[in-house]
Amino acid sequence: METESIAAGVAASSAYKILNQYTNGPIAMCEHRNELAMVYRDDRNDSFWLTHSPDGINWYNAIQIENQQLYDVAAIASFKGHLYIVYKDDRNSRLWVTYGDWDSGANWKVYRLGEQLSDGPLCLVSNGRYLHLLYQDDKTVYKNWYTRTDDGTDWSKPVEVMQQQQMEDGGGNAAMAMLNGRLFVVYRDASNDKMWSTHQFSNGNFNTPAVITDQFTKGPITLTFAHGALYLVYADNTKSKIWVTKSTDGERWSKPHELENQQMKYAAGLAALERGISTQVWLTYRDDRKTQLWSTRID
Repeated sequence: METESIAAGVAASSAYKILNQYTNGPIAMCEHRNELAMVYRDDRNDSFWLTHSPDGINWYNAIQIENQQLYDVAAIASFKGHLYIVYKDDRNSRLWVTYGDWDSGANWKVYRLGEQLSDGPLCLVSNGRYLHLLYQDDKTVYKNWYTRTDDGTDWSKPVEVMQQQQMEDGGGNAAMAMLNGRLFVVYRDASNDKMWSTHQFSNGNFNTPAVITDQFTKGPITLTFAHGALYLVYADNTKSKIWVTKSTDGERWSKPHELENQQMKYAAGLAALERGISTQVWLTYRDDRKTQLWSTRID
């Protein structure tokens, strides 16, 4: 495992170059077995790769998830001892589910997720009991759908949610996390650069989205739970600068602070990592000029 660090601003001490790993997007990240797990598309073709890190700084050589190709949308979550990835294939809008572990890229199981289609974004999160999936239909419909599974294979019938709300299509324009037992979603509006937040009620419906005041993005958007709050990291809508804000209720958000001397574009992943009695929040991203992958701690 090798890394190279560069100085950053007051919000994060260093950004670490993840050597020999590159992407043109997408990126997705979660915690698994007390390590960070990251999946991304190769920068030269549609093959996709999995790497992991025990500390956010040192990353293992990536393994290729064999015989599968990833286009522009992917989401990852740890569920019942396996890594689950939902992705859009490289030929059309079909959704696929694959699951396995980082020990080998050859033994992953894969199946098509019914007749469901998506041009993204995709949001996937586990609360231990269920694996929750939110996705936007393909471009001919632009509806938002929610489904879940308690065993990783049998998914509930998709239910339309967030009616009349159109998320910007493509990967990285929405993110989902758990807070106080509820699902929260933050997404970029399809008609402008505003960000909106919404959460799910116990009956499965989502509340009326509320705008996140004075914060704008062209993506990517990432979201995770740590330290009793939601952490939202996004690139602004002008110069790809990275901003961090957080909320303890999913409705009121702190004034954002910038990760100085760092810029990201097209793709990012965010996850909380348990380190003994402490929790760290790590961001991985593609920089705004090349396809190089970087990691930085943001809490």
